[in-house]
Parts: sequence; C-alpha cells; structure tokens
Amino acid sequence: MYYKRNEAYRYTFASPINGKIKILTENEKTIHHTSVLDVSMNGIRVKQGQACPLKKGDMVQVTFQLMKTDCQAVGTVVWEKRHYNHHIFGIKLNDDEDYQKHITRLLKQLVKTPHTGD
Repeated sequence: MYYKRNEAYRYTFASPINGKIKILTENEKTIHHTSVLDVSMNGIRVKQGQACPLKKGDMVQVTFQLMKTDCQAVGTVVWEKRHYNHHIFGIKLNDDEDYQKHITRLLKQLVKTPHTGD
C-alpha cells in the first residue's frame, strides 16, 4: 500500500525525536513514550517498544517538540510493522488545518536551518 512517503514537507529525522502518545479511549488514560521517526502535514511514523498497546484503528494523540516548539496532533493508527524488539506505526492525522499550517511552517524552518542534529 502506498503511504505518501514522497508527499511535500515529509521530514525524516536523522535520529528519532522523543514524543508522547496517548490512546484516546474511555478506558486508556496512560501516556506512553514514543520515538517520532518522521512527520508531515498528514501523518506521523512512530516507533514503540514491544509492550506497546497500540493497534490499527486506534485514535491517538501524539505530542512532540520540533525546533523548541510544542506540537500536538490527533490521528488514527493505519498500519503497523512488527520487528524483533519494537513496532513501527503509521498514523494518519485528522484534517486539522491549524496543525497543517503549523507543521508546514516548522518543517520549512527546519530544512533551512543549519544544525548538527534534529
């Protein structure tokens, strides 16, 4: 399945950045630490440990910091790849125009800014 890997303003981090993910259900109150692998206007790819309770179809809230700016997005887990000691999840974000403008501005700044790391 094609997941828009080449969409405009998708940024893959040289080293994953720290974030938090919360499953948005009545029963789930726990916030889990996550590693954000890449981000775009419409999606986020995260890496979780083996014991992660995420599954395809879950509605989640992802928070992370980009260029010292807090980012928060809500979306749905659309795919999962299992590896030996971790899981990779693809999250399709809800069509939140404010988030899309915000992340596009930050990603443009990130690409233009000389830096030694993400």
